[in-house]
Amino acid sequence: TPTGAAILTTLAEEFGPIKNFVIDKVAYGSGMREYPRHTNYLRVLLGKQVGAAETPGTGLPLIREELLLITAEIDDMPAELFGSALESLMAAGALDCHFVPVQMKKNRPGVSLHVLTDKARVNELLPIIFRQTTTLGVKLLPCDRLSLHRRLETVDTPYGPVRVKLGIWDNEVLKAAPEFEDCRAAGAKAGVPVMEVYKAASAVAANLATKVKP
Repeated sequence: TPTGAAILTTLAEEFGPIKNFVIDKVAYGSGMREYPRHTNYLRVLLGKQVGAAETPGTGLPLIREELLLITAEIDDMPAELFGSALESLMAAGALDCHFVPVQMKKNRPGVSLHVLTDKARVNELLPIIFRQTTTLGVKLLPCDRLSLHRRLETVDTPYGPVRVKLGIWDNEVLKAAPEFEDCRAAGAKAGVPVMEVYKAASAVAANLATKVKP
């Protein structure tokens, strides 16, 4: 209604996803007029704005990032092309990319493409998806990622130095995982299977994960 539009334009500062907002009550109201393409309902959320430290998932020793998940379902593309598209997306700066098998319309097996990215790279990734896959459309889903603080340390193994990625909660090392490419390079140089290097590095990494780091 004109009155509702006036209220929104006067009170609202922006339109978008609800952020840093704790909902107390939700109310619905229905209008008398019928529309062919949409419902005539109004939803009102009553609550309060909170600071970042009070937002669920924050106030903890974690990294919080506002990201986008690009998804598309594909059922008409040769399997060989999926690997090439994934490599191109990762090279262009996607944070993560993977495929999920799905059952689609007309009982066709298909693949759901999932690409995680920060908002600044969306315009770089979309052309790759449309040029290198057969999809005609994608979905953009806002999402938050919470992750441990991380740092790299180098450990000594019988096959040479290997970098280890540490996952840190406050000052405690919760997780420690060898970098696979380092293990592969060390294994090739020493003439041993990469699994042997990975096991050796994991044994040292396990000791790091039990220590508290300042």
